[in-house]
Amino acid sequence: MHVKVLPEDGATRELVLGFVQHPGVSQHRVQVFHVARGWRKVVQKFKEVHVSEMQWYPDRCLILVLDLDNDAGRLDEIRTEIPPDLLERVNRKQCRSSWARSKRSAANWLTTAMKAAMKCGDTSPEAQLV
Repeated sequence: MHVKVLPEDGATRELVLGFVQHPGVSQHRVQVFHVARGWRKVVQKFKEVHVSEMQWYPDRCLILVLDLDNDAGRLDEIRTEIPPDLLERVNRKQCRSSWARSKRSAANWLTTAMKAAMKCGDTSPEAQLV
């Protein structure tokens, strides 16, 4: 199983990189991409690059790390962009405002996200991030 992480910005990427360096994480199974520079670009890159790759590689999981910037409708918009056959392998994690201001939430999320990603395709409540 391979886990790919697509961060929205520098703050989210730094959080993920810090977590991936933890000795309990299998670093060779996790790839963190460069920042997408905005939530719309995360969705665009997901659709343009990762959808076809995930359909080709059934053991691949993807984590989208996003700031919602207090926009409640954004999450629904993002959900509609994920093909139904990939829903179990795309974990979306968001923060209502800013990851930089939510360090405790970020630490809790990273633990949950990586556990869920390592169980990619698991539809149990513990594996669901949204």
